[in-house]
Amino acid sequence: MGAGNNGISSTKEASVTVNLLHKRMARELYHLAKISTGVETALGDIVGQSNLLNDELITALQGLDRIRQNLEDFARLSIVIASLDENWGCKLVLNSEIKQQIVLSELVTRLTQSIETISSKADLKQDVLWL
Repeated sequence: MGAGNNGISSTKEASVTVNLLHKRMARELYHLAKISTGVETALGDIVGQSNLLNDELITALQGLDRIRQNLEDFARLSIVIASLDENWGCKLVLNSEIKQQIVLSELVTRLTQSIETISSKADLKQDVLWL
């Protein structure tokens, strides 16, 4: 009923260990920080080429930089949490519980499936949430 060496459970309902989930969350957070950096750079370039630069816009760009920094911090923290007490880290989180909390199905897949089962095409696919 416990987790195997790869962090994936062999119980009837699919699950993942807490430390493996934290490692995967860290990977996602680093990826989001990288995307945020790209958006920040693109917006900076657009604003830099126009006459729209003002204090409000600078503050908004600084807010985007803060989001990136927080994502990177949370990623590092997730790695620390994943390496904590082995007894706690081996606890299982049911995939169904993860699915209930996350909107983007591709993210659910990346957090709950082993790397071997995620096709490289699906792993590279970007989640898009249209507002």
